[in-house]
Parts: sequence; structure tokens; C-alpha cells
Amino acid sequence: MQERLLGRAEGTELGDAVLYFGCRRSDQDYLYGDLLEQWAATGALTLFTAFSRQQVNFCPLVPCHAPSVALAGTSARMMTSWAQAQRKKMCI
Repeated sequence: MQERLLGRAEGTELGDAVLYFGCRRSDQDYLYGDLLEQWAATGALTLFTAFSRQQVNFCPLVPCHAPSVALAGTSARMMTSWAQAQRKKMCI
């Protein structure tokens, strides 16, 4: 991501950066959370998070569905980004 930001500062045209990040707890496992959220706030990155042990009505006996919640409603944006990347022959 830092390399992308340097390229952007130099005027390099880049596609969208989208990150889906998941872990158990934001207060224990989200090590670079402040930095990721800073990049998201500036528009350099679109960030989606899911914390499996911090769900409302969490039950350890039921399989985690937090990532699917984070992905809900983003498929159109993902497909658009994918299509653009394929046209530009980029690796994502």
C-alpha cells in the first residue's frame, strides 16, 4: 500500500485498492487498524472489516458469518474493479 501511495503522489494512475480484513477481535488482532483506517479516510483504500468475536449475538457454537456480512452489498463494486483491472492487465 505504501508503494501505491508513493506512485499516486508521483502521478501514476492506479486502480481502486479494496481490502477485506477479518480477525477475531479489533482490540487484540487489528494491529495496523489505525493506519488502514487513515488510508481509507483519505480515499486511498476502500476498507471492509469483520471481527468474528465481536458480533452482536455471538455464539461460539455457531459458525462465523462475519465475513459474509462484510461482503454484503459489495459484489457490484468488486466486479467493476475486477473488470477494470482485467482491461488494464493488472494483477489484483
